[in-house]
Amino acid sequence: DFWVRSQGNREKLLEFARKYYVKVPEETAGVIEEYKSYLNSQDGLLDKWNDGSASLYRIIEETRNFIMNDTEYTLSPGKTPKDEDSVVYFLKENKKGYCVHYATAAAVLLRGIGIPTRYIEGLYVSKEQLADVLGTNTELEVTDEDIHAWVEVYQENYGFVPMEFTPGRGDEDTADDSSVTDG
Repeated sequence: DFWVRSQGNREKLLEFARKYYVKVPEETAGVIEEYKSYLNSQDGLLDKWNDGSASLYRIIEETRNFIMNDTEYTLSPGKTPKDEDSVVYFLKENKKGYCVHYATAAAVLLRGIGIPTRYIEGLYVSKEQLADVLGTNTELEVTDEDIHAWVEVYQENYGFVPMEFTPGRGDEDTADDSSVTDG
């Protein structure tokens, strides 16, 4: 009953997400084309996605692979030159970055194939940190090291779902455990 009653609202949210969360900077056109070619080199994945026969989960996994294949995680990547697009510079030239770089690249690439995404910054608290204080009156200590960036990917049945693209971060919270379905 709820599912039927909420259909109109879900359609409005999908329309909103497609209108506002698929825009990409013009400067990223070249890297998006390389990404599209990469996806199709993975057993025609982009074509399968476009015809509805590939899962969002598979697209996310291959997006992670595309980004991580030729980049290195570091907290000291240097500065992006003023005349460069940050995603293009990260993926094509410097190839070094931290969560901001990985999340931004993933958001732009996924948007480039029409998947609505949101770039998010906040605090990352692991399941272990939460378990340590659950049921106690103990405060959870959050430090600068807990500041993080990630992507929320729109999935029609759930809305925006958090996804991790930074190497080594949130490994216990992979897409296998998320709400992203294979359908």
